[in-house]
Amino acid sequence: MDPRLEQAAESGSIDERYTLIDENPYILENIDAVPFVTTPLHVAAASGNIPFAKEMLNLKPSFARKLNTKGYSPLHLAVNMDQDEFVRRMICLDGHLARVKGRNGITPFHLLAQKGNADLVARCLRGSPECIQDEIVDVQNALHLAVIHDRFEVLLVLVGWFQRMSQRDADTIEYRVLNRADIDYNTPLHLAASKNDRQACFSFLLQFLFKIIYKNKFYHVKRMGFHLKLKKKSKEVVNESLDELEDDETVTAMSVGSAKRSKCHLPDCPPASRRCTSIRDTNAGSVVMKQTFFILIWLFNALGFGCAILYTFCLIPLDVSVNCKNALHLAVMNDRFEVVQVLSGCIQQKIKRNSTKIRVTRMPVVFLLEYQKLYMDRRLQQAAESGSISDLYALIDENPCILENIDAMPFVNTPLHIAAASGKIAFAVEMLNLKPSFAKKLNTNGCSPLHLAVEKDQQELVTWLLRIDPSLAGVKGREGITLFHLLVLRANVDLVVECLITSPECIKDVSVNGQNALHLAVVNERFEVLQVLTGWIQRMSQKNARSIEYSVLNKKDLTGNTPLHRAAYKNDHQMVKLLLECRMVQRNEVNGDGLTFLDILRTHGQIDEGGELEQAALKTGCMEAASLPKLMKKTYDFFKSPITFWAYCSTHTRRISSDTSDEARGVFLIICTLLITATYQTSLQPPGGVTQSEGHAVMKQTFFIVLWVSNTIGFCCAIFYTFCLLPARGLLTLWFCYIGASLCVSYALAMAVISPQPIVFLTACFALYLLFPLYVLMEVFLRQWQRHQTVAPDPKLSWFWKV
Repeated sequence: MDPRLEQAAESGSIDERYTLIDENPYILENIDAVPFVTTPLHVAAASGNIPFAKEMLNLKPSFARKLNTKGYSPLHLAVNMDQDEFVRRMICLDGHLARVKGRNGITPFHLLAQKGNADLVARCLRGSPECIQDEIVDVQNALHLAVIHDRFEVLLVLVGWFQRMSQRDADTIEYRVLNRADIDYNTPLHLAASKNDRQACFSFLLQFLFKIIYKNKFYHVKRMGFHLKLKKKSKEVVNESLDELEDDETVTAMSVGSAKRSKCHLPDCPPASRRCTSIRDTNAGSVVMKQTFFILIWLFNALGFGCAILYTFCLIPLDVSVNCKNALHLAVMNDRFEVVQVLSGCIQQKIKRNSTKIRVTRMPVVFLLEYQKLYMDRRLQQAAESGSISDLYALIDENPCILENIDAMPFVNTPLHIAAASGKIAFAVEMLNLKPSFAKKLNTNGCSPLHLAVEKDQQELVTWLLRIDPSLAGVKGREGITLFHLLVLRANVDLVVECLITSPECIKDVSVNGQNALHLAVVNERFEVLQVLTGWIQRMSQKNARSIEYSVLNKKDLTGNTPLHRAAYKNDHQMVKLLLECRMVQRNEVNGDGLTFLDILRTHGQIDEGGELEQAALKTGCMEAASLPKLMKKTYDFFKSPITFWAYCSTHTRRISSDTSDEARGVFLIICTLLITATYQTSLQPPGGVTQSEGHAVMKQTFFIVLWVSNTIGFCCAIFYTFCLLPARGLLTLWFCYIGASLCVSYALAMAVISPQPIVFLTACFALYLLFPLYVLMEVFLRQWQRHQTVAPDPKLSWFWKV
């Protein structure tokens, strides 16, 4: 890696990096070609330069998973250097980075568990739930590592996470991870017992219901108490334990016998003394190597060395000139561009055929850079500037690979860049048809064609290209600035609206500083644009519009400031009032300095005490940071908290829903709908009809009771299973609760009307409504308890008992 690039990564200078890219567009490609290398992202991660790292991820996402020569990814280095904020930001960008395996198979998630960083462990679990299943080369997962390194707080977080998992196959994952045996056949519970860690043992035994029977390496014994006694290293205790195990049915005679036979090997003296004898015997048996063996070794070594020299000489390319320059060198040095085009086309055709006869690996970097500068024909550049499509096809006729050669470069000024800057719409559309990838390619300054078009005020061209490909509004350029962000910065309201209409997802894009379009509009005092953005956000109706509105309005940048905080720092009363009118804005959010919006307004703003703006802020519920209630601020506090009975029931219901596929869920919902319809119809029209005088069912009371019980149970089961199978959560689930409750009340009234004794049956119906969910949950709980019943003492549930 270039020392200048390393210095730029250490200082976080994005400008210096683009200067180096301008000198050598292949500088990042060359680094990426090395299988194990320290990338600029490694250096930025160790230094904690978040904007530089985000910009590097935009340019080269593969760097995030590349290992250096010591077997560490950038996130591994960030964890080792205690760059917690850097790790938090990277996990928010891509949660799967926590699963990148490094040296010994250790992932960043494992490192966080070893270091005891409970907050980041919880964030990894939320960003990538699959990381809990990752294992190192010793077949140890995060639970093993937390127990081994005495990280009880991390263990509590993992415990809470397991109990609250609701993704598909959650029960299977929970059982497999909890009972995973390492290379020595030790489960996390075995390790906790061998370390005599009572807290960890209680965490496993009292908060989990899993099998603790597992043979480990201590004489293949199934009793945990025996491991605790082995810790004392006492012959008497071991002998006594083995005698007690002779009568145990769970331990075979062979296991006890082998353990008893090994009692004599319990060390009374250091074991090194026994090993020294075997070493001396080995050395005595091989004092001098026989002469025959020496001759054979010399012969084969000499033959191998000679063959290597001969093959190396045969593989040297002979098609070079005296000065080690081939035809491509000479063509570049003498400015024979047409010859360079012909040679490059031949080379690419040979490469496509997997040919090894053409070798250009001896080309020096200096000549390669000169060759890159000549990649785009001067005539092609002139055609793009003038917008001549005829000249474009004339050049393609001369060299069909002319556009392919340009596209092969990672950072280059394409003909589409030139046409966009010149405003040649027809040429740009034609180029977009021929090479769609040009629209998203960055030049050496980190600008896409549309970035250049906006800077050159080519509004009509931007409008045409956005209508052809709406995703171009989200192409990230230098510092993560998209086309949409650039339009916000330049206060081009018309094109901002065009981007929002053609590509609504662009409202969620953020720069490397964590700022979205609202931040940029506030910081650069674009009030009209801010009006458009807030109006668009509040009128969104696409999927997940509510969550998008909440996340965009309350998005925090790298300093922890939301757009409302930024407006308070700018002391712009118009923007403050506009943002306060948005319903989803969190007015009491605390920024990185521990200040709320009202604190910033009073300390940095120029407002009169008790003035109109302050009164408006107080009316909307704004408070100072000191007046806010003390809530759980850390993510891991939620997982550490003991699980309640209702939380267990809620988790189990979500697991039922997540374990059911979409096809099966659709079938079951149809069946449940038919059952609800049939049972409800029975309450309206019972078999045999009703009497004309009183409206009661004509059937006998005994038959009616049987009909009422079976019909009501079927109705309750259909309603309950429909609730469990609903894929939606939140407001839609609450609506279903209201609808289901109303339907249950109307069903109870309908059955009471046709019953012989309306008051009795109405009361019984509501009593059954209350008892039925409790019965179902108790049935599920008993099945789970019986499934995990072991020879260990009966565990106490944390929601019934406090230990």
